[in-house]
Amino acid sequence: MKIKTAWHNTKHLPHSMLNAGFRPLSESDHFKSLEKCIKNCQGKTMIDIGCGLAEPYNAFGHLEYTGVDLPHMIQDVAIKNNPAANYISVDADETDFEFIKDYDIVLMNSFLSEMPSWYLTLNKILFHARGDVIIHRQEIGDGPSHLEEYRTYASLVTYKSVINEEELNNIFLLNDFAVVLKEQSFDHPTNQRTYLIRKDTSLE
Repeated sequence: MKIKTAWHNTKHLPHSMLNAGFRPLSESDHFKSLEKCIKNCQGKTMIDIGCGLAEPYNAFGHLEYTGVDLPHMIQDVAIKNNPAANYISVDADETDFEFIKDYDIVLMNSFLSEMPSWYLTLNKILFHARGDVIIHRQEIGDGPSHLEEYRTYASLVTYKSVINEEELNNIFLLNDFAVVLKEQSFDHPTNQRTYLIRKDTSLE
């Protein structure tokens, strides 16, 4: 059964995201780890899955950017915040992500952690990704992978996936990806990690 998350809320979520008052991405305390990954990426086209406000469009202006999110998130959040960017409207649970094969860099900024079906989603993405993949702000745990309930924008109840690192690394290997960089996501210690992984084309 598909678990309904707060991100499907069309009434309260968009307004709350646009008016949250957070600092821009480039001024956040998790930007350094993301920037380090971007600087080590190869290519010039980037697709941002679960783009939300589409902030990387501003932060990494040297890249050709495309944001991906649910239709109402694109229309009511991303376009209102960054109308000049390119977008693809899609539900991650209902697509095979074949379209990402046209991009050099795949970014998942606090996206995989918001997917109850993270295992299936990641496998679909890695199957089609052709180059670099960044998994940013992913909650990592020592025990078995599991879901935790929490409140997000507008105090909406949703879930985050806490992933076992060994399980995550096994998925990388099964899809012929190698870890290029692994960083603490934030300037201060947390359980969130940032990974840059790259397709090992020698295995194809």
